[in-house]
Amino acid sequence: MDDLDAATSPDLEAAAASLQERGYATLPVLPRVQALHRDGFAAARAGLAVLASAPDGHPAMIVPGADSAHLTGMHRAGALSSYNACREGFVFSDGGSIALPEAAGFAPAMATFFASALAVAHAVLAEIERRLQIPSGWFEANFGPLGDNAQWHCKRYVAAGASPHAVTADAKRVLLAVHSDPSLISVVLHDRPGTNAGALGLECMRRGGGWDEVGGHGHGVATVLCGSVLQKVTGGAFPAARHRVTMPDDATAAAALDRVAATFFFRPAPDAVLAPPPGMPSKAGGAVTFGAWTQRVASRYGRHAEPAPLGGEAGAQEGAEPDG
Repeated sequence: MDDLDAATSPDLEAAAASLQERGYATLPVLPRVQALHRDGFAAARAGLAVLASAPDGHPAMIVPGADSAHLTGMHRAGALSSYNACREGFVFSDGGSIALPEAAGFAPAMATFFASALAVAHAVLAEIERRLQIPSGWFEANFGPLGDNAQWHCKRYVAAGASPHAVTADAKRVLLAVHSDPSLISVVLHDRPGTNAGALGLECMRRGGGWDEVGGHGHGVATVLCGSVLQKVTGGAFPAARHRVTMPDDATAAAALDRVAATFFFRPAPDAVLAPPPGMPSKAGGAVTFGAWTQRVASRYGRHAEPAPLGGEAGAQEGAEPDG
């Protein structure tokens, strides 16, 4: 796929403007990209069916204690961390793949799915480079190839795992606590045909307080979020999107929930120095490598998702989700 042929130029310009203003954007994708998203989710659902009946000792199951920043495999709801209390599915890191012979064609389908999201990320970052008036390809030249260092997941939400204590001020149950991603940008896709209003409970925090549900979801659009790394290296010019996932707090909504989402974290190489682009001021204290920065925020990650008033707003952390 041509990296810059995932969306039209006007849509990319609008997305970059929204990222700079709000930290998130809804990006319409071209029809052939929409078809790739549809096919990727079809293969993912076949894999989720395997996970539902797989024994705990399945070779693809993630073992307790695995390095959350670089793991690849599948897990049940409640595994790995409190962020997965309501999620089960697959995690891929650093170009890794999952052998799942019970679901024919799973590994190549997931590789194609990832390549499609990578094309979206390349297109968005190219537009950000143009907006910042920095050299084309600057992010990959300085932080390493996106495809080699990304982590991504495809997960199904399990509403039964939601804490009865994590309820927002407007009476919604929190399925994924508020956080920002430890990435340059993240691309979020939802498994629904076409393009639909809302985002199945994906909400982003406004700069002045309060929450907005992201404007669209489905195979025809990608939600793009600024990560904490982009905020750091641009000195806040592109603010990290603090976001969460909620659902109405009633049994009917829980029973009707069918939410499968893929999230792609495009991040620097571990040894990449988080220095600002040309012409942007450096922060006091000097630069740090992405690997060192990840270790620093990982301790916050483990502590952050305790129940808090208003569904966890008080626990919002920078870069708090290193395992996708």
